[in-house]
Amino acid sequence: MKTMTRLADVKVPTEELPLWMRQARQNVDWGILLVSAFSILVAWSFLLQSGLPTTNASENYVFMTTNYANDIRDGHFYPRWNTHANLGYGAPIPNYLPPGAPYSAALVEVLFTADDSVTAVQVIYVLSIVLSGTMMYVFV
Repeated sequence: MKTMTRLADVKVPTEELPLWMRQARQNVDWGILLVSAFSILVAWSFLLQSGLPTTNASENYVFMTTNYANDIRDGHFYPRWNTHANLGYGAPIPNYLPPGAPYSAALVEVLFTADDSVTAVQVIYVLSIVLSGTMMYVFV
């Protein structure tokens, strides 16, 4: 009886493969590293300046990040109420803005930046720019 050969056991020389298959067998995709370096270069402005830009809603994200971080430290892992909003009467946290961005910044603040909401928001900005550039390369 003849045994079947596994596909992994068949060794095809690289020079006999078509060009697209040779590129698919590369170990390191240098394009991702290049795009990541360009993305870090674009995000360098967030690393160099001391604060956040005043032309967008960064201040709102810092306040929401602080509220989320305080609630995470108190044991509420997904708070839905902000006691400091609406002149102290309180309001729902995700009232007008989705909570994903400030919640991820709050996790960075609690785990890494030690009570510095501005640095946590800057870290999330830099990570989002680098990840968006890299994922755009991967999708294309």
